[in-house]
Amino acid sequence: MDAKILIVDDDADMANLISLYLKKEGWGGDIAGDGLSAAERVKAGHYDLILMDVMMPGLDGFETLRAIRAFSQIPVIMLTARGGVMDRIGGFRHGADDYITKPFEAEELILRIKALLRRSAPRGEISCGPLSVNPEAYTVKLAGSPVEMAKKEIQLLALLMSYDKVFTREELYKKLWGGDVNEGSRTVDVHVNRIREKLGDLWGGRIKTVWNVGYRFEV
Repeated sequence: MDAKILIVDDDADMANLISLYLKKEGWGGDIAGDGLSAAERVKAGHYDLILMDVMMPGLDGFETLRAIRAFSQIPVIMLTARGGVMDRIGGFRHGADDYITKPFEAEELILRIKALLRRSAPRGEISCGPLSVNPEAYTVKLAGSPVEMAKKEIQLLALLMSYDKVFTREELYKKLWGGDVNEGSRTVDVHVNRIREKLGDLWGGRIKTVWNVGYRFEV
């Protein structure tokens, strides 16, 4: 699995050590010593994943992540010595995909990176019975017949069908639109309702509302 990873850490020794771990896996990447240069690198180049330290001078990891989320949904793993529950919750609220507390074992870091890369990799056709979605070709078919959907509707349906879990509105909005859920929960609801209408009662009804939580697709 080839991957280009950006390491964001003001501790040069730690960043270089992580870089060695990545090279052993055959992964390439760059190092950014501060949040501002990290955001600029993400804008200028392509990366598959970011490893982000939290405690940095200037822009800290959370502020940097918030800046990056304004224009990119690249997978991010936060690295920090602060392992409290509220710290982790803060990371996820700012858009982190995973959270590792320092010190950590190299094997754990590598396994978490691999898992996140698998989850974020482009998928081919996703199907359930007669319903199939191809998020790369932006097509939806039901019993072999095309179903016209907007780009975001297709992405939302594909995401729900890809995982056996309940997604909160916050998760869905951040993954697909990248913003404050307080501004976007209504957007998620509207798109879900449009998908349900286009799929009809039987298959549209597979998108279940979990009260006060969000949505899941019933396989």
